[in-house]
Amino acid sequence: MAIYKFRVTFESFEDVYRDIEIQSEMGLADLHYAILSSISFDSIHKGTFYESDHSWRKGSELIQVTPEGAKGSAQKELLSDIIYDPRQRFFYIYDETEKWSFTVELIKILPDDGSLTTSRCVNKAGVAPKQYKEAPLKFKSSDEPDGRKNRKKKETPKEIILDDEDEDDEPVVPAAIDDEEEEDDSDAYDTEEEEFDVDDDEKDAFKADDDDEDEDDGFGDDDEDEFVADDDFKDDDF
Repeated sequence: MAIYKFRVTFESFEDVYRDIEIQSEMGLADLHYAILSSISFDSIHKGTFYESDHSWRKGSELIQVTPEGAKGSAQKELLSDIIYDPRQRFFYIYDETEKWSFTVELIKILPDDGSLTTSRCVNKAGVAPKQYKEAPLKFKSSDEPDGRKNRKKKETPKEIILDDEDEDDEPVVPAAIDDEEEEDDSDAYDTEEEEFDVDDDEKDAFKADDDDEDEDDGFGDDDEDEFVADDDFKDDDF
């Protein structure tokens, strides 16, 4: 037995490649899973191997590998039965929708030292692109079992409801207080009007006092008569 070392390169990203070692007694289906594992792709789509010449011209189909199993002329054949050139080349295409294309080239044949039982990635260059731009459709469930669309009802957060209630309550209390204050102010005005009425009465009282003083000021006609009488008295004496 021997160990085959393949260089697997993204056809659209030449600077991204993986070197994979695999036992010669394994098949292309095993190489299919080894490639996907080295670039962190899932294995839910079909992968197909094609023959290629040294000019990278795609030839006949060798095998199709699906989650259900492998199909094709190389389905049960070992790599050692397919490899006839020390620089053997293959085309590998994964996922018919995205059409990820790879070139697979045998770059070295190593003696089997018993350290490898299946396959392994021994060298990585570059970062593999993301397999999906969006999540796979199989993980999205937008329909109910009966075919109706699964639409979630929008729920109003409780916090918003509480805020609305607070906003409704806040303007009511100050408005009631303001009305009471206005009524109190009107009472104050009434009181002042009453005080003014009292002041008018006091003014009338003052007027009455002035009249009394005019009548009893001590300088009226009676005083003049008294002085005349005194003069008469003086004339009789003398």
